[in-house]
Amino acid sequence: MVVADAGYGVSTPFRTGLEERRLSYVLALTGKEVAHAEEAEPHRPAYGGLGPPTLPRYRTPPRAVSALAEETGPEQFTQVTWRQGSKGPMTSRFTVLTIRPAGKQSLAAAQNAGDGRNRWDGVLPARTLLVEWPEEQDAPTGYRISRRCFSDLLT
Repeated sequence: MVVADAGYGVSTPFRTGLEERRLSYVLALTGKEVAHAEEAEPHRPAYGGLGPPTLPRYRTPPRAVSALAEETGPEQFTQVTWRQGSKGPMTSRFTVLTIRPAGKQSLAAAQNAGDGRNRWDGVLPARTLLVEWPEEQDAPTGYRISRRCFSDLLT
């Protein structure tokens, strides 16, 4: 398991390298990274008959993971206590989202993994995002991306 801060987490080539090596990871993000919601599906425009075939694309632009997390709403976050600290229990609220990381480097990596640009089905790979929204904050403050599922942490 590779664990790293946002200095590495924001690097798409770093994440792609871990995946190519089949390494599990949990990496911090800043919240500015862009992604599509899990349910977003690509659309392949009709081929006009001239030139190369049209490539699949998402109908909506990707959005910052912080915006996707905030839309979830605070009522979807679960309070978790993970240990006793020197000043009392360490507690915060978390939720798990499934996202499809986007952006130029993520798109290129997905196309390469899908046998090249013209053979790719257009579906960006799904990843798990653990989001922290402390009770005293107005918006989520922490983001961790993984190929693993965090949902068992919130049971």
